[in-house]
Amino acid sequence: IDAINQEFSKMAEAEAADPNTKTVAIERGSNGFGFNIKGTTHFGGTMQAINGRLYPPLQYVSVVDPASAAYAAGLRANDRILSVNGHDAKGAAHSLVVEWVISGGNKLKMTVLGVSDAEATRLLRIEESLEEDAESVGKKSKAHIGNIAVAISGFKQLRDDRGQPYTVYHIFIEHKYRCSRRYREFSELHKKLKARFPWFSFPALPGKKLNGIRHTALNANETQDRLQRLELYLSTVFSAEDLFKSPAVAEFLQHTDRPSDVPEAIERPGSKVLARSAIVQARPPVVQARATMTASGPVDLGSSPLAPAPEVDSPLSRSSAGSGATSPMPPAAKAPPKSSRPEAPSIPVTVQLVTGATVTLTVPGSTTIASMEKLVTKEAGLQRAGKMFGLFITNNNFYTKVAGNVAVSSVKDQLILRRWLFTKTQETALEDDAAEHLVCQAFQGMVDGAMGDLDDETLARFTDLKQQKLWKKFLKAARKLDLYSAVLFPVCTADFPEPDTKTVVTVTIDALVLQGCLADGSPDPEAEATTFEWTAIQSFSVKGAAFSFVYTADDDAAETVTFNSPYSSYLNLCCTKVREEREWAEQLLEGSDAKDAANWFQGD
Repeated sequence: IDAINQEFSKMAEAEAADPNTKTVAIERGSNGFGFNIKGTTHFGGTMQAINGRLYPPLQYVSVVDPASAAYAAGLRANDRILSVNGHDAKGAAHSLVVEWVISGGNKLKMTVLGVSDAEATRLLRIEESLEEDAESVGKKSKAHIGNIAVAISGFKQLRDDRGQPYTVYHIFIEHKYRCSRRYREFSELHKKLKARFPWFSFPALPGKKLNGIRHTALNANETQDRLQRLELYLSTVFSAEDLFKSPAVAEFLQHTDRPSDVPEAIERPGSKVLARSAIVQARPPVVQARATMTASGPVDLGSSPLAPAPEVDSPLSRSSAGSGATSPMPPAAKAPPKSSRPEAPSIPVTVQLVTGATVTLTVPGSTTIASMEKLVTKEAGLQRAGKMFGLFITNNNFYTKVAGNVAVSSVKDQLILRRWLFTKTQETALEDDAAEHLVCQAFQGMVDGAMGDLDDETLARFTDLKQQKLWKKFLKAARKLDLYSAVLFPVCTADFPEPDTKTVVTVTIDALVLQGCLADGSPDPEAEATTFEWTAIQSFSVKGAAFSFVYTADDDAAETVTFNSPYSSYLNLCCTKVREEREWAEQLLEGSDAKDAANWFQGD
């Protein structure tokens, strides 16, 4: 072992002494790092002579933007990558090197080996020869791992039978037109492949439009960005032979008639193996929402060393109770006077906290949920933020708030203390007292998908912030996610825009948002969401499984929308809570002081 270590030390010293070796420190500029990485998709491989020395396969810089921060730092095309942010990159797979680039955030330090143009040409010939040899060994077609030239060249806006707009993307295989597919079909392919090949590390599919957080059609720039991401997705998937030869991909790639304005073939110079090229893009990462929506902007992870790196587009980089009519501000249901209630025996009640701890209290069985919430928050040390929390039960990972007038003895499910607040800004006043609880709940929502479809990189950063107990940085970033303070309901039926329309409803502090669903109940990524702002909603009510609200239409006429949902009472409860918070916020704007704010949180 000592001899091996000594040999490695000698090799390292020799590399450091090589005049062609250089270390570049790059700080992402306004246009990002601005370079491309290319190389083998596998670990290890045959040793190669580079500048007269033997090296394992090395990733290399294929393109550098002359106006970029990378070029200014001294990085050049054809530089071979020896290390990235302290990690030895010799023999490393493409996806791993890309992950190391990401891990550095806005700063990147690489040791690279410069080569001459003649040496670069020689190495390129060797690489192409190896690819051609691999293609000819035991393969019946070109559809083997890492060698499918796939491209999406152009898109077109169309309208369906209902007049709803959607976009199709033109797919080319081996430079020839194959078919045109809309985003919905990419999404269906993704679902089928994940179900059939659970072992494969799938890249994130570009985010969907859902529930009015994004309620307008994509503009040209956004559509082009989605096109590039879909191309990278296909490149990754098609790089695995089993996936490429699967029935799901065969169905997806069935030929369609070529539109007259789409060429039969395209030229893609320098992209013989598209699945092996990674582009270090010049834009910050876009957080995607898990089967729901994108965030309103880049997530700010502050000054943490885990702050987001420039985005790397790499194909291999990896509840309820209560009913009755309500008014614009529905009154809380009144509990009967104590004199009319029979004495109830005391019972032990255990409440689960999101931190993993529990609180057990012995209380009269007639104790209401509202009273129990005060007792539990006091016991948990959260009394200063009492009104920020409520008692919930869960059904299939969907949490529903228990109405305040319900007796604890009538609740047979496990009670859970959770954040019960729609206004993001209000909780910051007392986050010091409740930070760990807020972080644990938000993180649980991220893992479960209730906080949106976060890519693995973003989720990993949140995980690290949580593990380091950097509560404020975590919460600052989490509050930029639209679903942080919203409630996304399971599919229900609505009479808008047509009778018996399958709909997903989201309640936010600003609006009620409706979006149509596909036949299987999943959100329709192409459907336009409709946003009903609270300023336009006159009233709402619940009757059995039906929840209705009246809003002011564009012509000033009063229109009614009705949902049928098993969670109608909880939907009514959410709307009541939003109205309460909005009225309280208006009172603060009219001159209430900090003491009033504290009183509101404590429920006084």
